[in-house]
Amino acid sequence: MNYWWTSDYHFSHANIIKYCGRPFETVEEMNETIIRKHNERVKPCSGFQKKRQCLC
Repeated sequence: MNYWWTSDYHFSHANIIKYCGRPFETVEEMNETIIRKHNERVKPCSGFQKKRQCLC
């Protein structure tokens, strides 16, 4: 089993695109890309921890 940890992805945070120079035109594009890339790496039944919550 793989274990993954992350912090805040900043979903729907429009200003994070500008603040961090993220390569997206819209928050929708950013959200979809983050979710797609997350799901490509973290498969169902992987141990996943986000801010002390187990979302497995």
